Amino acid sequence: MAESAHWETYLVEGFHEPTDVTITVDPNTTQGGMILLASRIRGIFDALSPRRDLETGYDPLVEEDPADLLRLVDHLHRVVSVLINEEDRVIEALREHETPVRRIASAMEVDKTTVSGRLRRIHRARTEGIGTMALTEREADEAMSPLGSNRDLGSHDQD
Repeated sequence: MAESAHWETYLVEGFHEPTDVTITVDPNTTQGGMILLASRIRGIFDALSPRRDLETGYDPLVEEDPADLLRLVDHLHRVVSVLINEEDRVIEALREHETPVRRIASAMEVDKTTVSGRLRRIHRARTEGIGTMALTEREADEAMSPLGSNRDLGSHDQD
């Protein structure tokens, strides 16, 4: 069996003509978050691919039904959450290799304080057995309501 290329080979590939992109997912060996990402990427790609008109500012998304857009934003949020949790995983691996916080910050194009704060949040979330996105959402819910989680208060639609 031929060896596959190192994952880094696939990080930056430009497209100059129509190109198919294939991802192989093995549910027995693929990490759960990556399965979630792979299962949604085609739909997200198809929904967000049509370009906004740069001259008029017209966005083809306005033609979509609001119910479809709500479903899209739900799946986008799930993917963003997975990617943030995976970014945390990479940051932790870098720290295991004793990579300096300043070097991590440079790679992320943020300042050292941002990475230090992120490491504290990763530790706090890990201590509570949750991901940092779940911690952030819980803290936002608690900050918005003196009664506890907003999820317990019902609908918050605003006109």
